[in-house]
Amino acid sequence: MTENEAPVKTKRTVERSVRYPYYSLKDCINFAEMVKNIGGRKEAPISSVLKEMDVKDTSNKRYSYSVSSAEQFGLIERMDNALKVTDKVFTILFPTEGEAQKNALLKECFKKPHLYTTMITQYDGVDLPDQEILKNMFLHYGIAENVVGQAVVSFIESAKYANLLKDNRLVVTSTDDQAEQKKGAEQKPPEPAPPAGAKAEPAPSEAEGYHKFEFITSSGKKALIQIPDGCTKSDLTKLKAILDVLCGEKDV
Repeated sequence: MTENEAPVKTKRTVERSVRYPYYSLKDCINFAEMVKNIGGRKEAPISSVLKEMDVKDTSNKRYSYSVSSAEQFGLIERMDNALKVTDKVFTILFPTEGEAQKNALLKECFKKPHLYTTMITQYDGVDLPDQEILKNMFLHYGIAENVVGQAVVSFIESAKYANLLKDNRLVVTSTDDQAEQKKGAEQKPPEPAPPAGAKAEPAPSEAEGYHKFEFITSSGKKALIQIPDGCTKSDLTKLKAILDVLCGEKDV
Protein backbone atom coordinates (compact mmCIF):
# COMPACT_ATOMS: atom_id res chain seq x y z
CA MET A 1 0.00 0.00 0.00
CA THR A 2 1.45 3.38 -1.01
CA GLU A 3 1.25 6.56 1.08
CA ASN A 4 -1.62 7.91 -1.05
CA GLU A 5 -3.71 4.75 -0.85
CA ALA A 6 -6.39 4.64 1.84
CA PRO A 7 -6.81 1.41 3.83
CA VAL A 8 -9.65 -0.77 2.58
CA LYS A 9 -12.32 -1.42 5.19
CA THR A 10 -13.61 -4.97 5.24
CA LYS A 11 -17.35 -5.26 5.63
CA ARG A 12 -18.37 -7.44 8.55
CA THR A 13 -20.80 -10.15 7.56
CA VAL A 14 -23.53 -11.18 9.97
CA GLU A 15 -24.27 -14.88 10.07
CA ARG A 16 -27.98 -15.53 9.70
CA SER A 17 -29.74 -18.08 11.88
CA VAL A 18 -33.09 -19.83 11.75
CA ARG A 19 -35.57 -18.73 14.42
CA TYR A 20 -34.94 -20.15 17.88
CA PRO A 21 -35.47 -19.14 21.54
CA TYR A 22 -32.41 -17.16 22.59
CA TYR A 23 -33.69 -16.96 26.17
CA SER A 24 -34.91 -19.89 28.24
CA LEU A 25 -38.55 -20.57 29.07
CA LYS A 26 -38.03 -19.31 32.62
CA ASP A 27 -36.50 -16.05 31.39
CA CYS A 28 -39.39 -15.59 28.96
CA ILE A 29 -42.00 -16.11 31.67
CA ASN A 30 -40.25 -13.46 33.75
CA PHE A 31 -40.35 -11.15 30.72
CA ALA A 32 -44.04 -11.91 30.12
CA GLU A 33 -44.78 -11.22 33.79
CA MET A 34 -43.18 -7.79 33.42
CA VAL A 35 -45.35 -7.10 30.35
CA LYS A 36 -48.38 -8.28 32.34
CA ASN A 37 -47.56 -5.94 35.20
CA ILE A 38 -47.56 -3.03 32.73
CA GLY A 39 -50.65 -3.85 30.69
CA GLY A 40 -52.58 -6.44 32.68
CA ARG A 41 -54.90 -8.28 30.29
CA LYS A 42 -54.76 -5.33 27.92
CA GLU A 43 -51.96 -4.10 25.70
CA ALA A 44 -48.69 -2.90 27.19
CA PRO A 45 -47.21 0.03 25.21
CA ILE A 46 -43.78 -0.82 23.84
CA SER A 47 -42.48 2.51 25.13
CA SER A 48 -43.41 1.46 28.67
CA VAL A 49 -41.75 -1.95 28.23
CA LEU A 50 -38.56 -0.30 26.98
CA LYS A 51 -38.57 2.08 29.93
CA GLU A 52 -39.04 -0.79 32.39
CA MET A 53 -36.14 -2.67 30.76
CA ASP A 54 -34.03 0.54 30.77
CA VAL A 55 -33.23 0.27 27.05
CA LYS A 56 -33.48 3.01 24.42
CA ASP A 57 -35.33 1.41 21.51
CA THR A 58 -36.58 -1.82 19.94
CA SER A 59 -33.26 -2.44 18.17
CA ASN A 60 -31.73 -3.34 21.54
CA LYS A 61 -30.90 -7.06 21.43
CA ARG A 62 -32.09 -7.75 24.98
CA TYR A 63 -35.52 -6.41 24.03
CA SER A 64 -35.79 -7.95 20.57
CA TYR A 65 -34.49 -11.35 21.68
CA SER A 66 -36.85 -11.36 24.68
CA VAL A 67 -39.85 -10.59 22.46
CA SER A 68 -38.90 -13.18 19.85
CA SER A 69 -38.23 -15.91 22.43
CA ALA A 70 -41.40 -15.26 24.46
CA GLU A 71 -43.45 -15.16 21.26
CA GLN A 72 -42.11 -18.56 20.18
CA PHE A 73 -43.13 -20.07 23.52
CA GLY A 74 -46.65 -18.66 23.03
CA LEU A 75 -46.40 -16.23 25.95
CA ILE A 76 -46.87 -12.87 24.23
CA GLU A 77 -48.42 -11.41 21.08
CA ARG A 78 -47.15 -8.42 19.10
CA MET A 79 -49.68 -5.64 18.57
CA ASP A 80 -49.43 -2.21 16.95
CA ASN A 81 -46.88 -0.41 19.14
CA ALA A 82 -47.68 -2.75 22.02
CA LEU A 83 -47.22 -6.23 23.47
CA LYS A 84 -49.92 -8.38 25.03
CA VAL A 85 -49.55 -11.49 27.16
CA THR A 86 -51.56 -14.61 26.35
CA ASP A 87 -53.98 -16.28 28.74
CA LYS A 88 -51.32 -18.96 29.37
CA VAL A 89 -49.24 -16.45 31.30
CA PHE A 90 -51.97 -15.76 33.85
CA THR A 91 -52.62 -19.47 34.39
CA ILE A 92 -48.89 -20.24 34.75
CA LEU A 93 -48.45 -17.42 37.26
CA PHE A 94 -51.73 -18.13 39.09
CA PRO A 95 -52.66 -21.79 38.52
CA THR A 96 -56.14 -22.25 40.00
CA GLU A 97 -55.77 -26.04 39.84
CA GLY A 98 -52.29 -26.26 41.34
CA GLU A 99 -48.86 -27.31 40.09
CA ALA A 100 -50.20 -30.01 37.76
CA GLN A 101 -52.00 -27.36 35.72
CA LYS A 102 -48.90 -25.15 35.64
CA ASN A 103 -46.65 -28.05 34.57
CA ALA A 104 -49.05 -28.99 31.77
CA LEU A 105 -48.90 -25.46 30.40
CA LEU A 106 -45.12 -25.32 30.71
CA LYS A 107 -44.95 -28.48 28.63
CA GLU A 108 -47.21 -26.90 26.01
CA CYS A 109 -44.93 -23.87 25.86
CA PHE A 110 -41.80 -26.02 25.56
CA LYS A 111 -43.28 -27.90 22.60
CA LYS A 112 -44.08 -24.74 20.60
CA PRO A 113 -40.73 -23.59 19.10
CA HIS A 114 -40.03 -25.40 15.82
CA LEU A 115 -36.45 -26.23 16.86
CA TYR A 116 -37.67 -27.82 20.09
CA THR A 117 -40.32 -29.84 18.24
CA THR A 118 -37.56 -31.26 16.06
CA MET A 119 -35.49 -32.23 19.11
CA ILE A 120 -38.51 -33.77 20.86
CA THR A 121 -39.22 -35.93 17.82
CA GLN A 122 -35.67 -37.23 17.91
CA TYR A 123 -34.98 -37.53 21.65
CA ASP A 124 -38.27 -37.94 23.52
CA GLY A 125 -37.79 -40.82 25.96
CA VAL A 126 -34.01 -41.13 25.56
CA ASP A 127 -30.91 -39.48 27.03
CA LEU A 128 -29.70 -36.27 25.42
CA PRO A 129 -26.17 -36.39 23.93
CA ASP A 130 -23.46 -34.15 25.33
CA GLN A 131 -23.49 -30.46 24.52
CA GLU A 132 -20.88 -30.69 21.76
CA ILE A 133 -23.05 -33.13 19.80
CA LEU A 134 -26.11 -30.97 20.48
CA LYS A 135 -24.22 -27.97 19.08
CA ASN A 136 -23.44 -29.92 15.92
CA MET A 137 -27.11 -30.86 15.57
CA PHE A 138 -28.26 -27.28 16.09
CA LEU A 139 -25.77 -26.12 13.47
CA HIS A 140 -27.20 -28.67 11.06
CA TYR A 141 -30.71 -27.39 11.75
CA GLY A 142 -29.65 -23.85 10.81
CA ILE A 143 -28.56 -22.18 14.05
CA ALA A 144 -25.71 -19.73 13.45
CA GLU A 145 -22.33 -20.72 14.86
CA ASN A 146 -21.94 -17.53 16.89
CA VAL A 147 -25.12 -18.24 18.92
CA VAL A 148 -25.29 -22.03 18.92
CA GLY A 149 -23.88 -22.32 22.45
CA GLN A 150 -26.58 -20.03 23.84
CA ALA A 151 -29.27 -21.91 21.88
CA VAL A 152 -28.20 -25.24 23.41
CA VAL A 153 -28.05 -23.83 26.95
CA SER A 154 -31.51 -22.29 26.60
CA PHE A 155 -32.91 -25.59 25.30
CA ILE A 156 -31.54 -27.55 28.25
CA GLU A 157 -32.57 -24.93 30.83
CA SER A 158 -36.07 -24.76 29.33
CA ALA A 159 -36.46 -28.55 29.49
CA LYS A 160 -35.38 -28.51 33.15
CA TYR A 161 -37.72 -25.65 34.03
CA ALA A 162 -40.65 -27.45 32.40
CA ASN A 163 -39.77 -30.61 34.40
CA LEU A 164 -39.15 -32.53 31.18
CA LEU A 165 -35.53 -33.53 31.79
CA LYS A 166 -35.13 -36.48 34.14
CA ASP A 167 -31.49 -37.44 34.77
CA ASN A 168 -30.58 -36.11 31.30
CA ARG A 169 -33.48 -38.03 29.69
CA LEU A 170 -35.95 -35.91 27.75
CA VAL A 171 -39.44 -37.01 28.86
CA VAL A 172 -42.12 -35.06 27.03
CA THR A 173 -44.64 -37.82 26.36
CA SER A 174 -45.75 -38.77 29.87
CA THR A 175 -46.64 -42.30 30.96
CA ASP A 176 -50.29 -41.22 31.02
CA ASP A 177 -50.02 -40.08 27.39
CA GLN A 178 -48.37 -43.37 26.42
CA ALA A 179 -51.06 -45.38 28.24
CA GLU A 180 -53.78 -43.43 26.42
CA GLN A 181 -52.11 -44.04 23.07
CA LYS A 182 -51.78 -47.76 23.84
CA LYS A 183 -55.42 -47.94 24.91
CA GLY A 184 -56.51 -46.25 21.69
CA ALA A 185 -54.45 -48.67 19.62
CA GLU A 186 -55.98 -51.64 21.42
CA GLN A 187 -59.50 -50.34 20.84
CA LYS A 188 -58.94 -49.73 17.13
CA PRO A 189 -60.73 -52.43 15.10
CA PRO A 190 -58.45 -54.68 13.03
CA GLU A 191 -58.10 -54.04 9.33
CA PRO A 192 -60.34 -56.34 7.27
CA ALA A 193 -58.55 -59.14 5.44
CA PRO A 194 -58.24 -58.66 1.66
CA PRO A 195 -60.51 -60.81 -0.48
CA ALA A 196 -59.15 -64.15 -1.65
CA GLY A 197 -56.89 -63.76 -4.66
CA ALA A 198 -56.44 -59.99 -4.19
CA LYS A 199 -52.94 -58.61 -4.65
CA ALA A 200 -51.58 -57.08 -1.46
CA GLU A 201 -50.47 -53.44 -1.57
CA PRO A 202 -46.71 -53.07 -1.21
CA ALA A 203 -45.43 -51.87 2.16
CA PRO A 204 -43.93 -48.36 2.20
CA SER A 205 -40.45 -49.87 2.25
CA GLU A 206 -41.26 -51.84 -0.91
CA ALA A 207 -42.99 -49.00 -2.79
CA GLU A 208 -41.67 -47.85 -6.13
CA GLY A 209 -39.55 -44.72 -6.22
CA TYR A 210 -37.24 -45.70 -3.36
CA HIS A 211 -33.83 -47.34 -3.17
CA LYS A 212 -33.49 -49.50 -0.06
CA PHE A 213 -30.10 -50.33 1.45
CA GLU A 214 -29.67 -52.87 4.24
CA PHE A 215 -26.45 -53.74 6.05
CA ILE A 216 -25.27 -55.19 9.35
CA THR A 217 -23.57 -52.78 11.76
CA SER A 218 -20.48 -53.58 13.80
CA SER A 219 -22.79 -54.30 16.78
CA GLY A 220 -24.57 -57.02 14.79
CA LYS A 221 -27.80 -55.05 14.28
CA LYS A 222 -29.46 -54.55 10.92
CA ALA A 223 -29.57 -50.99 9.56
CA LEU A 224 -31.98 -49.84 6.87
CA ILE A 225 -31.75 -46.68 4.74
CA GLN A 226 -34.30 -45.64 2.12
CA ILE A 227 -33.39 -43.02 -0.48
CA PRO A 228 -36.14 -41.66 -2.76
CA ASP A 229 -35.59 -41.15 -6.47
CA GLY A 230 -34.47 -37.70 -7.50
CA CYS A 231 -32.11 -37.03 -4.58
CA THR A 232 -29.55 -34.35 -5.35
CA LYS A 233 -25.96 -34.13 -4.18
CA SER A 234 -27.10 -31.47 -1.70
CA ASP A 235 -29.69 -33.90 -0.24
CA LEU A 236 -27.05 -36.58 0.24
CA THR A 237 -24.71 -34.07 1.86
CA LYS A 238 -27.46 -33.28 4.39
CA LEU A 239 -27.97 -37.01 5.03
CA LYS A 240 -24.26 -37.46 5.64
CA ALA A 241 -24.28 -34.54 8.10
CA ILE A 242 -27.13 -36.17 10.05
CA LEU A 243 -25.32 -39.51 10.16
CA ASP A 244 -22.13 -37.80 11.29
CA VAL A 245 -24.01 -36.15 14.15
CA LEU A 246 -25.74 -39.39 15.18
CA CYS A 247 -22.45 -41.30 15.17
CA GLY A 248 -20.69 -38.55 17.13
CA GLU A 249 -17.15 -39.61 17.95
CA LYS A 250 -17.87 -43.35 17.65
CA ASP A 251 -15.71 -45.48 15.41
CA VAL A 252 -17.26 -46.22 12.02
